[in-house]
Amino acid sequence: MKNKLLPILALVLAACGNESFEPENESEGLEPIEIAEPVKPMSKLIMSESQINAVEGYNAFGWNIFIVVSDKDAAANHVVSPVSINSALSILGEMTDGENGQKISAALGMTDVEEMSDLNEKLIKYLPYTDKDTELSLANAVWLADRYTPSQSMVKTIGKKYGATVRSVDFRDSRVVDLINGWVNEYTRGCIPEIISKIDPLTELSVTNAMYFNGKWQMPFNAERTMPGEFQNTDGQVVRVRNMNMCEELAFAEDNFACMTSLPFDDGKFCMDIILPAENHHLTYEEYSSLCASCSTDSVVLILPRFEFEADYGNIAEITHVLGIPCSNYTFTGLGIPETNEISLSNIIHKTYISVGEYGAEAAAATHIGMQIADLSEDEEKTVHEYKYVICDRPFNFVIREREHNIVLLVGKVNSLPDTPRR
Repeated sequence: MKNKLLPILALVLAACGNESFEPENESEGLEPIEIAEPVKPMSKLIMSESQINAVEGYNAFGWNIFIVVSDKDAAANHVVSPVSINSALSILGEMTDGENGQKISAALGMTDVEEMSDLNEKLIKYLPYTDKDTELSLANAVWLADRYTPSQSMVKTIGKKYGATVRSVDFRDSRVVDLINGWVNEYTRGCIPEIISKIDPLTELSVTNAMYFNGKWQMPFNAERTMPGEFQNTDGQVVRVRNMNMCEELAFAEDNFACMTSLPFDDGKFCMDIILPAENHHLTYEEYSSLCASCSTDSVVLILPRFEFEADYGNIAEITHVLGIPCSNYTFTGLGIPETNEISLSNIIHKTYISVGEYGAEAAAATHIGMQIADLSEDEEKTVHEYKYVICDRPFNFVIREREHNIVLLVGKVNSLPDTPRR
């Protein structure tokens, strides 16, 4: 494969904020209890030292989920959104009574619920407005069984802190599935048309997050130089792909575990990191964070295949439980649910989508948390000349993040690509 890359290398070297989204129409028959007040944008994110440290834990929680799902199916392509999962779990922690809120905040790397709440409020006011040319939407919704009436203080809190609206629904009505899916479809611009296929009629409460990202490269690939190449899948199969390529001054870092370069979007507030790990090495968040810290500008030759895929992880509640999220003993008196109604976490559904091409990247994620009356059973708790080379002709990782504070929106890995006939 290396010999076949030489002509490509020769050609490359020779060549060398936005407005928050609102759906057009609310789903019919779905009346919010109270519309959340419009989010007031923040032009600059100011965090306490504790919150800066908490971002590391926030990222690491999502990265650990990514590692677990990747290990379960090493041949598949994966992409997980820490921001989407963490936002939904943070709302759950905000609404619940007692120690479960503290357990959730600790699992997400926060000192307490208040810090978790304040950090999420800052993120939802800052991230979507960071880069006027990059489109980023973060949306949250709470769906509450219509026999309960939440307190106005709780409705206002989750509206202010998370931009979320409480919607009163009858979970016994199968049309609720269409309502929730319609909401997710709207806020992911059709990238994720369905998050759930059914819902348990015993559901008392659910939380949904949707994230959408669309950014153009600051330095786009020249589509005329996209050419045939080869990619060795995890199973050893060599397939034909369409390789994009560039030779530019880019951020670059390398160590014994991986090499990494970064492609900035639009005005540079967001970027996509392309990480080529050592063969058969599973990159940890600590290793990735170390690469980010050691980046410096260098002349980089990047060869990257175009790719597009979606991922459906089903119920990841078992994974989050291992990482510290409680499965049982939830009460929600602030939502009007009697304290005698003990609620269990029944499912956390996570779906994602990503597309990367010559001009930019589009991505989406959705997370749905279902809560229902607990049952009687107990829950189980190398340098050539002056250039650095990043040649993605085998499995590689990628991360989309906000650059200044290293807030990870998505982390993924391309393990296998389909065979693309020569054109």
